[in-house]
Amino acid sequence: MIHHIFSQNMALPGKSFGASICIGEEMFSQVAYMDFKQKSTTFPWLRASILSCQLSAPKCQDGIGKCLGRHEVDKLKSNQNKTMVLEAENFLTNHWDQLSAMADGKGHGPEGLSIMGRCVIRVALHLTKKESKGRDTTVFQDLAEISAKFQEEVSNFTSGTTMPTNPSASSHEEPTLEPESLEDRFHDSNKFLHFLAFAI
Repeated sequence: MIHHIFSQNMALPGKSFGASICIGEEMFSQVAYMDFKQKSTTFPWLRASILSCQLSAPKCQDGIGKCLGRHEVDKLKSNQNKTMVLEAENFLTNHWDQLSAMADGKGHGPEGLSIMGRCVIRVALHLTKKESKGRDTTVFQDLAEISAKFQEEVSNFTSGTTMPTNPSASSHEEPTLEPESLEDRFHDSNKFLHFLAFAI
């Protein structure tokens, strides 16, 4: 089911920086079928962040983005990273909700999607400790620093537009997400991926 929902984006080309980059079938399948063994969420935003890294990769081979490797991605579903990935999923959901709350749909326009694109890529590179493989090699110490950069970019974009309360990185307590239908969970992240190639 997860594979079916993401399938329309498998060959989505990344046109950022004048390049045309696709997600490889092997990486796509790995991300689509990853089992985090969590009942509260299927991690749509974490999956989207990994695919976003591939679409924005500074290196490619035969038109396929090469940013994160199978081993690096696979480590995210380990038991020792359980709390970290739940925190990241909640973090990305909150920041997308902030953009979604902007008046006149501005947050879902090209600039808003660009801001979210950079945010999800920063999160994925931070979780895998592979910042050096991205186009932006800035090393963020934690999610709070990534959030601060997101808020700075939103502030510059809105030029004084009132925004909802800043989402913050979760505390050390394990975050929880309310169960939703699978289709609802993937709706926003799937829509984001559909436009990502034109927004980063």
